[in-house]
Amino acid sequence: MRTKGMIALVGLLLFGIPGSTRASEDIRASLANTYEQLANAILAIKETESALVGTMLMFHYESAEHELQLAMSGDAAAKKAHLETAAAEITYLANEGDKAVQAVVQRMLKAGHHHHTDGMTREDYMFVDSVEKQTLLALAGKIARMDGSNTSEVQGAMDELTRLYQSAVEPD
Repeated sequence: MRTKGMIALVGLLLFGIPGSTRASEDIRASLANTYEQLANAILAIKETESALVGTMLMFHYESAEHELQLAMSGDAAAKKAHLETAAAEITYLANEGDKAVQAVVQRMLKAGHHHHTDGMTREDYMFVDSVEKQTLLALAGKIARMDGSNTSEVQGAMDELTRLYQSAVEPD
């Protein structure tokens, strides 16, 4: 009932009350202006979301890089812990966020808020497509299996991480 009343009100506003042409024109202009303001707000929110997700990705990348640097020094137990933490951060990077962020993303997807649909997986993503995701996850697995004794191996992983991160976040 409430929806029908709103439709009737919008109909009156759009098509006017008989004999009030000037009022109808003013209302139409006002509606178009309001819709323009709404569009600007929606686009600004999308830009803000993109900046936020980009910052999250940068945080996970820099955290992983820092942990890899730490893994190149210290005792064996500390190296392994740093490598495992780096692997977790790379997993978050690949998934465009940790579990808490993914819960928010799922909630927005259910409400119809989408970004880019991956052609292979049909998954929604903002920066990291399915190929980049799989490559990052493979790197995370490789790093998790390292023991840190070979610093050139860790450095190579860090170089690969940098290349993959830059590829993922660079504008299409």
